[in-house]
Amino acid sequence: PEGIIHISFRNRRLMIENTGVPKELDNTVLFRRFGRMSKTTKGSGLGLAIIQQICTLYRWQIEYRYADNRHQFIIIF
Repeated sequence: PEGIIHISFRNRRLMIENTGVPKELDNTVLFRRFGRMSKTTKGSGLGLAIIQQICTLYRWQIEYRYADNRHQFIIIF
């Protein structure tokens, strides 16, 4: 499917936005290893869990938001 990905860096914040599935994702599953939003979702469910571990290692903060029909992943350095 077609969509938009927007990447920006400002004030020690890296923001990656995408239009993806038009609904908020479940935070209890989002960063969990092998966590998937549905059985039909492709992928292994490891990507965001790995990113979270990297952020923890370097003491960065990672946040997820859903705003303006976009998924926003923000890493604060």
